[in-house]
Amino acid sequence: MVLRNIHDLLNRSGDPYLSATYVMRNTFDFDKSKPNSLSLYVIEQFESWLEEFKRLNGTYPSLSKQTILEAINAVADQKNIKLITKVVNIYRGIESKEILICIVKNHYLKSSFATACRLAIALQLFRHFEIQDFILPLIVQDKLPLAEEYLSYNVDMQKATISLLDKHLEHPHDVLPLISKTRIPEVSYHRLVTKNMGNYITRLIKRFELNKECCPRTTFRQQAAGLRYLVHKKYSDKSIEHENWEELVHVAVADSLHLQMELINILCRQYSDDQAAVSWAMRYSMPHDSLPHYLPPLMIESEIRNKNRTHQQPPVDISPAKTKSVSDREYYSLKLSFSKIRWISSWIELQECANNISKSNVIGFDVEWQPTFGAQIARAAVLQIATGDEAYLIDILSLRENEKLETHQGETFVQQVFANPNVLKLGFSMKEDLNVLSRSLSGFENITKSMRKWIDLHSLWGNIQRCYPVLLPKQEPKNEGAKGLSGLAKLTLGLPLDKKEQFSDWERRPLRPSQLTYAALDAHCLVEIYNVLQRRSEKIGVDWWQLLEKSTPNLNSKPSRGRGRGRFPIAPPQSQVGAIRKNSHTD
Repeated sequence: MVLRNIHDLLNRSGDPYLSATYVMRNTFDFDKSKPNSLSLYVIEQFESWLEEFKRLNGTYPSLSKQTILEAINAVADQKNIKLITKVVNIYRGIESKEILICIVKNHYLKSSFATACRLAIALQLFRHFEIQDFILPLIVQDKLPLAEEYLSYNVDMQKATISLLDKHLEHPHDVLPLISKTRIPEVSYHRLVTKNMGNYITRLIKRFELNKECCPRTTFRQQAAGLRYLVHKKYSDKSIEHENWEELVHVAVADSLHLQMELINILCRQYSDDQAAVSWAMRYSMPHDSLPHYLPPLMIESEIRNKNRTHQQPPVDISPAKTKSVSDREYYSLKLSFSKIRWISSWIELQECANNISKSNVIGFDVEWQPTFGAQIARAAVLQIATGDEAYLIDILSLRENEKLETHQGETFVQQVFANPNVLKLGFSMKEDLNVLSRSLSGFENITKSMRKWIDLHSLWGNIQRCYPVLLPKQEPKNEGAKGLSGLAKLTLGLPLDKKEQFSDWERRPLRPSQLTYAALDAHCLVEIYNVLQRRSEKIGVDWWQLLEKSTPNLNSKPSRGRGRGRFPIAPPQSQVGAIRKNSHTD
């Protein structure tokens, strides 16, 4: 009945566009902005009627500028984006957007900033407004997703917005007078705090992948915070090796005199380590007038002592061997010989690596990247892939920056390894690893979607604890909080992993032997853990393959549809089971 009445009205109307606008605006639920409203139904039927009219008459009915203005004005306050978009398309709003700018302007002048922004997006008006018209107001109102949607279409405005926010970082309230001389409704004052504003600038930099040079104040604040964190890890947490710490501090400070001064101030004022401050000041040849007044004399004394030691024989240090022995007793060690660690840094080597890996039944993989702070975007430095008897350390940094790996080459590797349904991939909390990989090398962009036949051991561990706790030995009370890979290694392999190298400079070349060993172990232990769990499940009669099917969620957080693209077979072929068991280690 409703459909017939709509079509009868349109057939009799002298101006069907205006009639459709009238009917839409007068539906009972028009002001409710429901996603499936009667007003949307009316417009969809009008769209169908127009196509039938064109089929019969060869053209659409005439459409006046005044009718366009009335239709767009009618839906301007709608929050139903689907309805706005339909009306804009049917009434040719984009073709006539120059005459519709005034509608957007009227709304932001009335402080209806969200309405103005939604309409500007629908009309594709991305070069017609200033930041302060509605982008800044939406930010201070904490309506960030809408502001970001508009910004996503305009790179120049992205940079200008970030630059403006950064300029007022120390006093965010100063942006308010830029927006309006009158009171702005619904201001979210927690957004106008330096820390929160800095976090939001960082969010924009990461989302739009912009250069951090457009926000120097935010960048410095975050670099300084990262520097304080590094010093805290060494002096308070005591959780980082001295060599690793020096490497990372040097990377963090770089060539910035301001960050060098920040480092000296932290060491002197917070930790009273004048000796370390002297060492860093001398390393960077810092101007004496930039240092605390008592430090230059100490630097002169240190230089004299160093000259006197020049001809002295340094003492023999036997501590590394001693430390290694202690480490072997406290932590799980790599069961592969060092000669079985393969360093891959060229396309030819990568091809050979992929061919070897594709012959394996089970592999473990992990990713290392440089520790990042603030607006820095993490990019992989090393990809580790281990089979039962070898570990391949793929130099992503060199492949990206020196080899300039081409897209088709990266895609070929992904297809041979990660998309290979015959190779079971093991990871631990692998979603972040894959996200970092996807933006690290050409051809790796769709690596997450390409994944076939994989298991996340972190999820598997959680499911075992809930459903089959007998598979794992009972944790000691002091270790109950250990949820990382090191904790799982202790439960299955008997000892935890030494994670000290995790927080180190993974972009240095060459890597230290200790870094190479650490990287190889992080991937190889996944295969060992998998074999131990599989063997224990068979020993106590647990259906291993059914357990796997229940344990690993889809990487894109959506339920798996069918098993043609699944993670692993419910019941693997007997030949494959045999191959997997051959690689198993004894418990």
